[in-house]
Amino acid sequence: MSSPSERDWPRIGEYEILFELASGGMATILLARQAGDAGFERLVALKRIHKHLIGDPEVFAMASDEARFAALVRHPNVVPVIGVLDAHGELVLVQEYVEGTSAASLLKRVKQRGERLELNIASRILCDALSGLHAAHEAKDLRGEALELVHRDVSPQNLMVGTDGITRLIDFGIARAEERMAKTRTGIVKGKIHYMAPEQIEERPLDRRADLFAAAAVMVELVTGERPFGTGSDAAVMGRILIGDAELDELTELSPDLAAVLRPALASDPDARPKTALELKKAIAAAVSPAETEEVQALVERMIGADLEALRLKIRSSLGALENDEVDVPAPAANDSSQPSRFKRWWLLPVAAAFALLVAAAVSLGDPPRDREVGATATAEASLSIATASAASSLPMAAGARSTEPSTIPKSAAVEPSGSPAKTVQQNPPASPSAKPSVSSGLMPSPYSPRP
Repeated sequence: MSSPSERDWPRIGEYEILFELASGGMATILLARQAGDAGFERLVALKRIHKHLIGDPEVFAMASDEARFAALVRHPNVVPVIGVLDAHGELVLVQEYVEGTSAASLLKRVKQRGERLELNIASRILCDALSGLHAAHEAKDLRGEALELVHRDVSPQNLMVGTDGITRLIDFGIARAEERMAKTRTGIVKGKIHYMAPEQIEERPLDRRADLFAAAAVMVELVTGERPFGTGSDAAVMGRILIGDAELDELTELSPDLAAVLRPALASDPDARPKTALELKKAIAAAVSPAETEEVQALVERMIGADLEALRLKIRSSLGALENDEVDVPAPAANDSSQPSRFKRWWLLPVAAAFALLVAAAVSLGDPPRDREVGATATAEASLSIATASAASSLPMAAGARSTEPSTIPKSAAVEPSGSPAKTVQQNPPASPSAKPSVSSGLMPSPYSPRP
C-alpha cells in the first residue's frame, strides 16, 4: 500500500492519483492515471494550484485566461494541456505526462561530470524550443483571431528534454501570475532575471520579441554554461540587461558565427532583434547544425538513466497498490466512519456476485445484455502549460511538473462552480494488468503496468 502522504488525494475528477512529483511556490504536481473502457489507460500530470493563491481573484483570473489561450496551441514541441478541473474550489490543470528532464537539470548533470553540452545538442534543444515558441506566437483562437501569446518565462527550467530526444516548451501563463506574486513592496520583479528582456524588467508592454531575447540567453547558457549578463546581485544583472551589455566576447566557447546570431537577439532595443522565433531558429541552425534526436536521447539516458528507472519502478509499484486498493480491500472496523470512501466498498462484492448471476441467466435465455452507456462531462480543452520541473535538481522530470508556472481557460470549458466537487467521467474498471488486450481494440498494455 502507498504511504498516507501519497494517498491524500485518491481521485481528482476521473484521475486516480499515484504520487506527488514535485511541489513549488505556485503548485503541486501529481502523477495520475486516467483509465477508461477497453483497457484504455494513460499517465497524466496534474498541476494543483496552491489554494492560498487561488484565493486571490486576480491570480485565479490570470491562470484561467492563460489556460484558455494555451489550450489553443498544438505543436509537437509544446507539452499539451488536455483539461482543467475545478475540484472543490481548487484549480487543477491536466497535462500529458512526458518522461524526461528539464534543460536546467540536464545542464547541471553535464557540468557535475566535468563535461560541456555539445554544440550540436545545444542547437537541437533550442531549435526544438523555438519551433514550439513560434507555434505559440502564431496561435489563433477558434474564430481565426491572433492570440498574440507571449510566454514570458522562456528559461532552461521550462524546456523539457524528453527521453525521446525531443525538447518541448512548457509553462504558458503562470509566469504572469508568478510575476505578480513575486513583486516586492518596491515593485521590483524577482524571478529569472537572467532571461528577462529589458521591457519586461521595466514592465513595458511585451510582444514575442521578449521571448526571443530569453531564448538567446538560454542558448548562451547551454553552450557555455554561463549566463550572458554575468552574475552578481539582481540589480547588477538588471543594469547590464538594460544597457545591453551582454558579455559574449568573454565567452570563448561561442563560435564567431553563433555569436553573430545571438548578439542582435540580446539587444536592448526590441526592433534590433529577429522578428520571429522561426527566423532565430533558422539562423542558429545555420550557425550550428542541430544534432539528431537520437543523440539527445543517448545523452538523456547517460545522464539520468538510473533516476528514470527508479521513477518507472515507483510508477509500477504505485499502479500495483492502486489495483490492490480496488480489489483487495479490508472491511472497515465496526462503527468506524473515519475510513476513506474507497475502504467502504466491501458491500459491493455480494451485490456484484448477484448481478453476475442475473447477467449469466439473461445470456443463457438468449437475451444479450445491453451495452452500458458511459456518462461523460465535457472536458475543458483549455490549458495552462504545466509541464514538469524536477522536485530536486538530481531527479528526472515529468511534463506537468515545475516549481512555478503560467496559462489560460476558456469560459466554455467544463469547469464547475467553485466549491463543487469535480465531475468524474464514469468508466469501466481498468483491465487487469495481466489481461491480454482485445484483438478488436488493438490496444496494448501500458509499459508501467505492474509486472507479474
